[in-house]
Amino acid sequence: MLVPVIEDSRSQSFGLWPVSEPARWLVLGAAMTADQVGTALYWVLSGCADREPPADLPAAVERVITADDVVVAGGLVVRGPGVVVEPGCCCGLEDWRDWTDVARGEIPYLGHDPSPQPEFLDGVVRVWVDEDRRQGYVDVEQVALPGLLESAQRDLMAFLDRTRAWAERYAPGRAAELVAALDRLLHVTGPL
Repeated sequence: MLVPVIEDSRSQSFGLWPVSEPARWLVLGAAMTADQVGTALYWVLSGCADREPPADLPAAVERVITADDVVVAGGLVVRGPGVVVEPGCCCGLEDWRDWTDVARGEIPYLGHDPSPQPEFLDGVVRVWVDEDRRQGYVDVEQVALPGLLESAQRDLMAFLDRTRAWAERYAPGRAAELVAALDRLLHVTGPL
């Protein structure tokens, strides 16, 4: 199973809108609460904020809408029986489509510390938790990867739907623009 996540490493409070309690990974999808959507948007805003933090919610939404790119710590978690392979440091959710390289037999950068490492065996992609290969792995049949990527994409599209509902409450009149910006920044829709 491939699950889109954002790393939630907050060490300070945030007051522009409600956010959820900090957790190691925030899973994106249809089950997200409004506060979890707020947390995800906080991280997207942080990923495109190379200037002073915005003063208010309308300015924050505008910054996301007008951003050219974003870096959001996270990516796709690989879950298997008894083993979870997390994205490494410097892996960004915006690069989740790099997993299509794995489906084509290429090794993408999946971050470091830990350094998840795919290995290609006969019809199987073995994804190691770390390059030292001591912490376990998840085997994924190579033919299953396209379907798993489609499932991750559906989760991201559900996140966009949840964001639309969030924005209709917190940023009325900007929901469509915000969702379109997230779609563009995170490369959600479109063929895989």
